[in-house]
This record gives sequence, structure tokens and C-alpha cells, in this order.
Amino acid sequence: MSTKFTTSMSNGRIRLNPSSGSLDVDCNGAGAGFVMAESEYTLEELGDLVYPNPSCAKLVTIQLQSLPKDDQPLFAFQIKATKPKMLSWPVVQRNH
Repeated sequence: MSTKFTTSMSNGRIRLNPSSGSLDVDCNGAGAGFVMAESEYTLEELGDLVYPNPSCAKLVTIQLQSLPKDDQPLFAFQIKATKPKMLSWPVVQRNH
């Protein structure tokens, strides 16, 4: 377990800050990537979207094609425009 954790930490965006002993996110300042999509389906037609439902993977992009594999985002958010509010929730969390 500790070997896998050490390897994951060395390959990912989360780094151990030796001076504070805390975990820091290694941000490359690339900004936000956006993927836009539209669907005529209602939430009722999509069914239960409780995580980790494999059907959710069909609703979001797995990877941003414009970025190299090592620069993929840590989170992807699904944003639904509704009146009068905007609703968002995390859909995918990556474990780099």
C-alpha cells in the first residue's frame, strides 16, 4: 500500500510540502477547460445518477483532448442551466 501511495504521489499533482507537512496541489496555471454538450433527455429519462453509477461516464468527457495525459484536470463538473438558478455538482474526481 505505501509503495502504491508513494508512486501515486510522485506521479500526480498532489505533493507533500516538507516544511509544513501538508499536502499541496501542484497547479500548472493552465486555467479551466470547457466541454459543451446538449441533450434533450430529462433527468427522469436518464435514471438514477447516484455516484458511482457507470451511466454517469456517458455524460462527461473522460479526458480533454487538448491537454497531455499528465495535465488532465483533477475534477470535472456538470453544470445545468436552470431558471432562475445555475446548479453544479462534481461528476468525476481523478486520482492522479
